[in-house]
Amino acid sequence: MRFLAIFAFCVATLASCSTEEERAAVLFENHCGSCHLLPHPTDLPKAIWREKVLPEMAARMGIVENGYNPVKGLSKLEKAAIAQAHAYPEKPILPKKDWELIKNYILNLAPDSLSAKVANIGPLTQFSPKTVVLGERVGSFISYLGFDGKRFLAGDVSGHLMAEGRPGEPEVIFTGASTIVDFAEQNGRSYITEIGEMPPTEQVLGRLTVLENGQPILIQDSLHRPVNALVEDLDGDGKPEIVVCEYGNYTGRLTLLKEVASNRFERKTLLNLPGALRTEARDMDGDGKLDLVVLMAQGDEGVFILFQKNSLQFDAERVLRFSPVWGTSWMEVVDYEGDGDMDIVTVQGDNADFSFMNKPYHGLRIFINDGRNHFTENYFKPICGATRLLAQDFDQDGDLDFAVTAYFPDYLGSPTQSFVYLENRAADKFEFAAQTFPEAVAGRWLVMAAGDADGDGDVDLALGTFPHSPTPTPQKFVTDWQKTGIDLMILKNQLKH
Repeated sequence: MRFLAIFAFCVATLASCSTEEERAAVLFENHCGSCHLLPHPTDLPKAIWREKVLPEMAARMGIVENGYNPVKGLSKLEKAAIAQAHAYPEKPILPKKDWELIKNYILNLAPDSLSAKVANIGPLTQFSPKTVVLGERVGSFISYLGFDGKRFLAGDVSGHLMAEGRPGEPEVIFTGASTIVDFAEQNGRSYITEIGEMPPTEQVLGRLTVLENGQPILIQDSLHRPVNALVEDLDGDGKPEIVVCEYGNYTGRLTLLKEVASNRFERKTLLNLPGALRTEARDMDGDGKLDLVVLMAQGDEGVFILFQKNSLQFDAERVLRFSPVWGTSWMEVVDYEGDGDMDIVTVQGDNADFSFMNKPYHGLRIFINDGRNHFTENYFKPICGATRLLAQDFDQDGDLDFAVTAYFPDYLGSPTQSFVYLENRAADKFEFAAQTFPEAVAGRWLVMAAGDADGDGDVDLALGTFPHSPTPTPQKFVTDWQKTGIDLMILKNQLKH
């Protein structure tokens, strides 16, 4: 009945259109805004729409555009999984003439080009940079960075979890079967997440391992590209639950693992959507129960709050929705104003899919909570390719500062903005001083961590390089990364120097 009502509404709406352009606009909204926030034709240049995005859009509607085949070159196993996900209909879901109307509508409105603003930026004076090579291998491809209270930990694509030790001799804590993407410690146990396959896939090869007394115990396999695992006692029974972001590809999910016996977990799906990227536990409604704030970043991008009603029973509510062309990359949940309400800070900058270009809407955004979990964007700082974010009071002046890495910076125009430090100068006015440093070009920074690594009372930063180039990158930088083999950049905080 619901489908018939929607269909009748669409037919009536189309019938009332007085011009072909109006009809095209309605078709665009109905077909391209039904499963994610509708992008505007002016968000991308004509060439990218025509050559990259429109062929993929057509395939999602069962139409072949310019001979494009989205599964060309994939394995039989991958093709079967994609077919099972029903990502590409076998038959067109709309007439070809309607698709032509949509396509022409977009191309008529799309600009020839877009320009991204370069932020005014000064020198980084609070931090002193030091490069680190962890081992003998040249370029470890760092996929995880964390801090265990004393030292920085690094995970790489080879499945090694390492702690910085003597120069060139890291302590190897764990060796897994695939890329390390997350690590957590709780009640004397260490939880290690392996993604399985980093490239987009429908295969479920991810794993979650617990270290107990130095011994690895596999507690969950067959995870669909897990990228984040929150370990938290959500129901207050003294035993932590694990919330796994199975980012997936065409499909994915947010999964709750509840321990029902020693190292045996019951699995429950909380959100059956792809793109789960990061989860934080906060009491968002003040009822004394921990809720889940979840960042989704694949197609239908945005933020959900899963309000815990009864023990591990959640009601999901979407509180923010972003355009799919933004490329949402990370989130921090913080009390920016100091009023007791949790605010949300995001960075958008993923740029490796169908629309590589410098985008004016990439950057950092602060969303302020009105006290009822309604969020309003109060600040935007353009940063090309912004990827990872940390929010702390790095200068200890009573407000939050932000450290941002960009995996897709403007390497031709402002390459040092692969790292940007936003020093908070006036929190109530949202005034920040943007800073960077010349050595920021020494790596291609994918991950970041913060902690007082030298024990002097202030918070240092570590940047981890992943020198793969999924998008066009000046050869000079690629050659330098291959030659130096840098793994980490330690930014020592000079506040207590």
